[in-house]
Amino acid sequence: EFKEFQSRKNAFHLPNCITPHYNLDRPQFLGKGGYGVVSRLSTLDSSRFPDIALKKFEGAFKKPKTAQRCYRELLLLSRIEHENIVKLMFAFSPDTSSEYLETVYLVMEYAGKDLTTVIHNETLSNHSYYFKDFKQILIQLLNALQFLNSAKVIHRDLKPQNIAINSSGKLTLLDFGLARVIDTDGEMTSNPGTIYYRAIETMTECTCRYNEKADIWSVGAILCEMITGSILFEDRFPLVKAISLCGPVGEKILSQMNKKDLREYLEKKSKKSERIDFVAHLEKYGRSWMKKEVKRERDNLKSFIDLTLQFDQKRR
Repeated sequence: EFKEFQSRKNAFHLPNCITPHYNLDRPQFLGKGGYGVVSRLSTLDSSRFPDIALKKFEGAFKKPKTAQRCYRELLLLSRIEHENIVKLMFAFSPDTSSEYLETVYLVMEYAGKDLTTVIHNETLSNHSYYFKDFKQILIQLLNALQFLNSAKVIHRDLKPQNIAINSSGKLTLLDFGLARVIDTDGEMTSNPGTIYYRAIETMTECTCRYNEKADIWSVGAILCEMITGSILFEDRFPLVKAISLCGPVGEKILSQMNKKDLREYLEKKSKKSERIDFVAHLEKYGRSWMKKEVKRERDNLKSFIDLTLQFDQKRR
């Protein structure tokens, strides 16, 4: 049996066997997307039960994309265990018949505020994160990706909203609804993930296959955002913005694009572009309290960004 509660006008359910251990009167709404909604419940017994994030897939098996996303996340998280990857505690459905299975819940340990919130809460007069702190966040993110890579898994939707940071600075990678195992023979979906953080090989109808290097591009974009507080490729046409910052797209990559008009357009934009000095960009637009450290880490930053923000995935 289940108990129902409301979180910002969204109905949620929780198994009766654990409801006495959680505060259902004050749920914290965490977000809503095409897949469904997420709410946080605070524990009433922290020695035995952690705070949880309850992810509800609505109409889970009515739409193929929602069903696929739910299945992938459930399958991957049930098999993956790493200190920097969200922990799935259990999954359930309040529906009584498998024939009418519509709603699926994933119950995960609450991992803290998302990185977007952390970044945008930082101000000149009130800040607690310095370059060294974001460096530690980056190291943890790379540890999580290295683990996924060893399991031949691509996340495919790396962005600050899918990264949680707790009060101790521990990073947890969230939302594996678009993640998948690398299949060298199967088809890979074009345009997975959020547009500002996508690598070029995933954004376009490209004949080349993409791999875990697509996540590495996203890491470079996230690093720049942590330092400046602004989305690096935020634009009506993010790929054009990327060309203006990262320089021309190589002929080999352009030749692998199926759409002639897009290929010619990007070729035209590439002829007018030149790669910027990213460290100079970060020194100019970075948060004022981080500029000294950025300057001190110039060589390391330049090397890291030049090895992540490359259109050619073989050079990442």
